Amino acid sequence: MISYEYFTKIDIRVGKIAEIQDFPEARKPAYKLKIDFGPELGIKQSSVQAVGATNADILQQFLIESVLLTLAGGIIGIASGAGLVALVYVALTIFFASLGWVFAFPLSAVALGPLVSGVAGIAFGLYPALQAARKNPIDALRYE
Repeated sequence: MISYEYFTKIDIRVGKIAEIQDFPEARKPAYKLKIDFGPELGIKQSSVQAVGATNADILQQFLIESVLLTLAGGIIGIASGAGLVALVYVALTIFFASLGWVFAFPLSAVALGPLVSGVAGIAFGLYPALQAARKNPIDALRYE
């Protein structure tokens, strides 16, 4: 099991963005990012295995990283969405005071947002985490 000591012993890095592609099939404009872990994956794996971690520990570490990144994105998205809605509300009440609108941001969205982003982190991080756990660290270090 991965503990806090693993995170303090090992230099954990996020991969660099290797390629950004337009994703026109999406309903709203979206981009597909290709993250390149390169030799960092091998360094991370070999250093984790040096402290006695198994493939299951490596899988868990990558899943935790994926979930934390998506949760952070979900929380930032909720905060920026609420801020934008509040800004629009203030602007509309200034210009159209007679409408009598009330600012309402549903708490269910606040609760559901991080939950959905966490599930998405697990769903879309599982396959790369399985690949990373099964990869030989020597092959990952031989990256060009």
